[in-house]
Amino acid sequence: MGAKQAGTRAVDPRVRRSEQALQNAVLDLVGERDLESITIADITQRAGIGRATFYLHYKDRDDALLAAVDESVSEAAHRAAQCCPTHFTDDVVGTPEPLVGFFAYFHENIRLYRVLFGPDGSARLAYRVRTAVTEQITKELVDLDVPSPSGEGRLVVAPAARAAFLSGALLGAVAAWLEEDTPRPAQEVADEVWVLLTTVTATG
Repeated sequence: MGAKQAGTRAVDPRVRRSEQALQNAVLDLVGERDLESITIADITQRAGIGRATFYLHYKDRDDALLAAVDESVSEAAHRAAQCCPTHFTDDVVGTPEPLVGFFAYFHENIRLYRVLFGPDGSARLAYRVRTAVTEQITKELVDLDVPSPSGEGRLVVAPAARAAFLSGALLGAVAAWLEEDTPRPAQEVADEVWVLLTTVTATG
């Protein structure tokens, strides 16, 4: 639900249908045009719902889009959390499947994420993606008690700092990749990123 309707009480099916119609309308429009050209009037017209009903659920266009992409962002964050190099043993051969799957997921949803990460995207939405990914990676590192890369004279790095680094590296690679006129295969990009990650995080 939108921010205005958050709570634990049961949701009226009619309310949920309205929300779903609005979210579907937002995603449809994002796939067709630049984000900045989409208005609340466009969304309500596509959804077949009045403007007053829109404001019962969302405070503005970006709020509606945040709700619409929340499930996708959560999935991206979950996949990112599986990509920490310290998750994998030294005998891993080639790029780990979770990293390939991470990039494949963005490729499958390329129209949406080109909008979110593109030059005409929303800063609020980009921040939501970055925050969700960083928080999920931090949780993964803490829950699994993943050690900081160690070695004589090396600083022990806190999980939050490692998560911020990995999140920035992964999302930066995604953003650059999606800017390509014809994005290369996910496997190829994942292979490159794996080389970079393992070089930077190597122990010793």
